[in-house]
Amino acid sequence: MYDVVTFIKQNVENDNILVFSSILFLLPAYIAYQNKMYLHSIVTVFAALISCHNWLQYRKTNKSTKLDIY
Repeated sequence: MYDVVTFIKQNVENDNILVFSSILFLLPAYIAYQNKMYLHSIVTVFAALISCHNWLQYRKTNKSTKLDIY
C-alpha cells in the first residue's frame, strides 16, 4: 500500500496522472468507433489530443492553453 501511495504522490506532482487521464479519453472514442459512431469517435479523439497537449504545454511553460470561445 505504501508503494501505491508514493507512486500516486510522485506522479501527481509531475502531472503524469493528468496526462494519463487525458489518454483515457481514447476509451470512449474506441467504443464509439466500434458502434459505428464515427463522428463521435473523431470528436473524442480530438478532445483527447487537445487535453494531452494542454497538460504537456502546462508542464513545460506553466501556462495552459486558452480557447477563446466567448
